[in-house]
Amino acid sequence: MVQFSFNAHSFFYALFFQHKKSDYKVLLVHHIVTLFLIGGSYMAGYWRIGHLKLLVNDFADIFIAIAKVIGYLSEARKGIWKTMAPLFYVLMVLAWASTRIFVVAGFVMKSSM
Repeated sequence: MVQFSFNAHSFFYALFFQHKKSDYKVLLVHHIVTLFLIGGSYMAGYWRIGHLKLLVNDFADIFIAIAKVIGYLSEARKGIWKTMAPLFYVLMVLAWASTRIFVVAGFVMKSSM
């Protein structure tokens, strides 16, 4: 329920307060689909699999947030931030690919069958 509330908050924040960027509509659709998936897994009784999937997906979000902050810092400052930005983007891609491809396919999908 906490994750549902967080995504609902993120949806309404993006809808009413966030600066509208080029990916604005995609972001809104992402939050709507996420809310339906979380609510649907809870109402259908698959909340254990839903929680595991959220945990696996949220792991890569840590690296996404760090990579974005370092990317903003590398635009504002030079030096070490300029060299760290590509490193964290690579870590983000590795975390995303490993959790979505190997962990989800290897563990989450097998446990649901």
